[in-house]
Amino acid sequence: MFTPRRAGLASFLTVSFLGLSFSAYASPPPPLSRGDVEGIVKEYIQNHPEVLMQALQHYQDKQKAEAAVQAQKTLVERKKDIFHDATAPVAGNPKGDVTIVEFFDYHCGYCKKMVPAVSKLITEDKKLRVVFKEYPILAPDSSLAARASLAVWRLKPEKYFAYHTALMDHKGGFDEAMLVEEAKKIGIDEDAFKKEMARPELNDVLQKNQELASAINVHGTPAFIVGDQLIGGATSYENLKKQVEDARQKKAG
Repeated sequence: MFTPRRAGLASFLTVSFLGLSFSAYASPPPPLSRGDVEGIVKEYIQNHPEVLMQALQHYQDKQKAEAAVQAQKTLVERKKDIFHDATAPVAGNPKGDVTIVEFFDYHCGYCKKMVPAVSKLITEDKKLRVVFKEYPILAPDSSLAARASLAVWRLKPEKYFAYHTALMDHKGGFDEAMLVEEAKKIGIDEDAFKKEMARPELNDVLQKNQELASAINVHGTPAFIVGDQLIGGATSYENLKKQVEDARQKKAG
């Protein structure tokens, strides 16, 4: 028999069931608009600015790491251009078992400070070969000085390092008169020197050095390459000597 009590229970179960049914099939909230999302992100960044700084630092570190890996790969791939370019001036032992390559600018103060260390290594280590990459990036007359230095290399290779040292010791700007005077001091004919400086192929040498520097991640001066190691910036005589010794040991096996 259907009693009022049973009727109440049935009503309760029906309401409960309908309530559950309603909850289960209720419409989802509307999706956030682009403006809503941008507002949330903006508010979060304003409240937590350190998150943005951390993300930026992470991105920069990642870029540097990737650039370093690519530069190391390029050092291997372009060994001939780096160590055995016939247009690049050489000092020390031309047939040395270890080579230091230096990218430099005659206006670079740190390059000037490295001259005594490089000179001392050349004097002490009779098996050392040093390759100079003219990399004029600091001033317009840096290119003029680089062309003059390359002209000396082409005319009298044995006089190059003396001329290089004289330009590094010079304080102030470079002009043709000064560069000619320094060339005459080491026994180079003025007319031959001017003619050599004007040769268009010197531009090709400087452009090639620029491209090579960019490829191996050199963007400042000085920069040294010893073996498979790239040293960015000025360093000590002791460190440079150690890099030479390490490169020699690696070569020996």
